[in-house]
Amino acid sequence: MKHANADWIDIRLEVIETGELQLTIKDNGKGMDFCKVDQSRHFGLLGMRERAQALHGTFSIDSALDEGTTIRINIPKGGKA
Repeated sequence: MKHANADWIDIRLEVIETGELQLTIKDNGKGMDFCKVDQSRHFGLLGMRERAQALHGTFSIDSALDEGTTIRINIPKGGKA
């Protein structure tokens, strides 16, 4: 909420139909152009991606300027580091 200037944030953790554990974080903040984000300076996003990959999972970001951001992490059933 701090970096996005968001009014609300929705965090969901659920087991989806495929048996994967899915974490979804969505806000209504200022959004971002993820292609222009300098990940060498934004360790939060990089750390989230690395942790998901260590568990053989996926990490995705959907964001648009002035429309908020959705981060989705899927971890396969039995995912181990």
